[in-house]
Amino acid sequence: MKKQVLAKDIKTLRKYLIVTQAEFALLFKVTAVSISHWEDGTKLPNYRNYTSFVKNLSIILQTNLKTTQKE
Repeated sequence: MKKQVLAKDIKTLRKYLIVTQAEFALLFKVTAVSISHWEDGTKLPNYRNYTSFVKNLSIILQTNLKTTQKE
């Protein structure tokens, strides 16, 4: 996966959740600086953090779909 695509996805998810980089960092047990690096594409999350990102994204999407279907 290209760095810039992943960077955009991470930032999009964080903004969707309406949280700061520091708050988002708590989900992954990393620093806000790490989130900043991920979002600007200068660094990528390690395997553990990447799989956590995918898992959280999946949960958020499933929750959003269930909420949308109830309306």
